[in-house]
Amino acid sequence: MSGEVIAIRPKARLALDGGEVLRDAAISGAGLAFLPTYLVNEDIAAGRLREVLADFAAPPIPISAIYPSRRHLAPKVRKFIDLVTMNR
Repeated sequence: MSGEVIAIRPKARLALDGGEVLRDAAISGAGLAFLPTYLVNEDIAAGRLREVLADFAAPPIPISAIYPSRRHLAPKVRKFIDLVTMNR
C-alpha cells in the first residue's frame, strides 16, 4: 500500500466495554478485539489468541492525576504520581 492510510469503521455485531469480556469473546471466536498487551500476553503465548496488525499501534492515552492540594499530599499519592509520570 506504499504508506497510504486507509480508515475503516467496521460494523460490529457485538459491542462490549470490559477488557476481560472482550478477551473472552475473542477467545470464543467472536471476532477481533483491540486490547492492551498486558491483558492478552498469556493468551497469545498459549495460542488461544493471535496478534494481527502488529505493525499498527494505537496513540498513547493521556493519564491525569487530580488531587486537592500539594500541601497535604499523602506519601502514597506522591509515589503513585511519580510512578505514572516516570516514563514521560
